[in-house]
Amino acid sequence: MLDPDRKPLKTARKTRCPICRKPTVAATKPFCSDRCRQVDLNRWLGEHYRVPSDEPVNPDDPDLLSQSPPDLPTGRNGPGSW
Repeated sequence: MLDPDRKPLKTARKTRCPICRKPTVAATKPFCSDRCRQVDLNRWLGEHYRVPSDEPVNPDDPDLLSQSPPDLPTGRNGPGSW
């Protein structure tokens, strides 16, 4: 049964795009546009998102020698652009 003295629920907060911080759009949620969705996918594929590990690094690992750390993006979508 409805309680007439009950306060209405707060309206839902508008979520923001994790790439450019604009309000999200339902069709591309949690992003604001297809472009931001593609930027995020590119960051995942480029291994810019990493989970820290306490596992020791083996310097004799041949795969480790062939890899170089990826360059972080700069400019409009780089660190500190928000």
